[in-house]
Amino acid sequence: MDDSIEPVVGAEITSTQAEETKDKTESRARKSWQDYLFEFTVPFLAVTAAFILNSERESYLEHQLEKQYLSSMVEDLKLDTASMNNRKKFIQLSLRKLDTLILYLAHHKPETAYKIYNTSSGFLYAGPIFRANDRTLQQLKNTGGLRLIRDRNISNQIITYDRKIIENIIFQEEAIDRARADCKELFGEIFKMNSLISLYEGDFHPLPPESKIELITQDPLVINRFLSRIFALRLVYSNADKNTYKVGIDDAKQVMESLLQEIKQ
Repeated sequence: MDDSIEPVVGAEITSTQAEETKDKTESRARKSWQDYLFEFTVPFLAVTAAFILNSERESYLEHQLEKQYLSSMVEDLKLDTASMNNRKKFIQLSLRKLDTLILYLAHHKPETAYKIYNTSSGFLYAGPIFRANDRTLQQLKNTGGLRLIRDRNISNQIITYDRKIIENIIFQEEAIDRARADCKELFGEIFKMNSLISLYEGDFHPLPPESKIELITQDPLVINRFLSRIFALRLVYSNADKNTYKVGIDDAKQVMESLLQEIKQ
């Protein structure tokens, strides 16, 4: 009979496990609240930093897009200003012609018929028409891009320019068209059209003094009615010159100045 003692394997394993469990327990016991705070803080700071960086990136991209919109708006305003200046110059020229026409009609003579025609034919020509260049503004409206403009004062200036200035110009031009139509309505009551047809070559144009143009009537009431329509046209032209287009040009320049200052920032 072998009296040697067999090793107790199960007991050794149990002892090892107990030691490992004891080490883990001691390890957990050694962690302080600072350790737990650190373990929580590190991932929190990482997530926060990523969020801040992404927000900064979006803010930078939006600011660059804002500058692109503002630069495009400046170009539109330059075109508007040029168009308004051209229209204003034409209106000022028309006012001088209307003043001359009023003198001719107030002291009309048969031999000055061609002068009356040459001067009055000017209002039959509409001249350069103002057309608002609103491509950028329409993009801002349709895409909600106005929110990108951080300065509320600038966005308010843009909206005011669009609603107030452009609408005023459109309203004034409609008044001019109505006054011109009233004048043209009486044009045939003043001139003997047979004397004009032979001279007509496609468009109204200045004619030489020897042109055989005759007034169809010397009735002072008809002449006076035509004169009153001419004077009414002069009034709306004068208002467009001194108020509507002057205000429009000044406002466009002011908005441009604000936009350029914002772009530099």
